[in-house]
Amino acid sequence: DLGKVGVTPGPHMAAVDEFTVTVTGKGAHAAMPHLGADPVVCLAHLVGALQSIVSREANPFTAVVVSVTRIEAGTAFNIIPERASMNGTVRAFDTALWETLPARFERVVRGVAQAFGCSAEIQYQRHHRPLVNDPKMAEIARAAAAEVVGESNLYDDIRTMGGEDFSSFLARVPGCFVAVGSRNAARGLVHGHHHPRFDVDEKCLEIGAEI
Repeated sequence: DLGKVGVTPGPHMAAVDEFTVTVTGKGAHAAMPHLGADPVVCLAHLVGALQSIVSREANPFTAVVVSVTRIEAGTAFNIIPERASMNGTVRAFDTALWETLPARFERVVRGVAQAFGCSAEIQYQRHHRPLVNDPKMAEIARAAAAEVVGESNLYDDIRTMGGEDFSSFLARVPGCFVAVGSRNAARGLVHGHHHPRFDVDEKCLEIGAEI
């Protein structure tokens, strides 16, 4: 909310990875699937299998997300296509875990593809690393924020699986990324960042600048 400020020492925002997987099988008539190698079925199993990275390979006390957000396949109701593809994102806070994710992802994808008689092409991009606030810098930022909005309006545990390229600076120089509230329900400014009606109460800019 407007007037609230978050200063979180340590991990604050997640790493952002993007993947695109293209599965190649063998096209066939939908009525004769045994004559092909169905990449759609392979892709469907991949969506579920990738969740094992979260549920069975990561410590339950660490936050990891694997989201498939786009699937493309086929041109007709009665044709098994030769190819199918999916796109999505992987998020994590823990830097050590984050470093292992591409290899784990590739192992699952290639193993499932082989099991279904298909091959897989993987594009795995690392957009942003985890954003980790330096504890000492966070103390300085918190003290400044308290002068502006008061202790009762401070949060020290604001974490989000969203990502931010400021993480690249924090990987080299101690610093702190501060969350400045901009929501104002009285004005109807309540929508999230990816909502088409997203807007901010610009009074938040004054608060951020003063801090």
